[in-house]
Amino acid sequence: MYEMRLWTKYGMHGFGNDTVFYGTDGWLEGNTAHVGGKKIQVKAEDYGIERTEGIFENFITAVRNDDPSMLNSPIVTGGVLSNLCCLGNIGTRVGNAALTYDGESQKIVSSSKDLDKANAMLTKNYRKPYTLAYNG
Repeated sequence: MYEMRLWTKYGMHGFGNDTVFYGTDGWLEGNTAHVGGKKIQVKAEDYGIERTEGIFENFITAVRNDDPSMLNSPIVTGGVLSNLCCLGNIGTRVGNAALTYDGESQKIVSSSKDLDKANAMLTKNYRKPYTLAYNG
């Protein structure tokens, strides 16, 4: 389950702006694993990953320089990952449905539960005069 809590008054385990992965025996928050009441630091270098700046700092640096090639990861990767998180939430919200998503049409093409309800959750009705800038 993924939830965006960046601008909410509440967080989980006191986290602010971070990604948290929950498992059966603990959770991973940033570069710290919490398992059995212990904190274990996870270093990118231990896995052959060179990390010179955080993901947010890297994004801002690339935007300021108007240079997408500076990104540690292509922007499309973020879009795919965001879609996966949203689809996980949608599947849960329509009753733990199994979903099949078509990236080209950006539609859910099959669902083990209510397909129309699942597709309706891919966007929302915007209050006028606000609209989505890109309608794909």
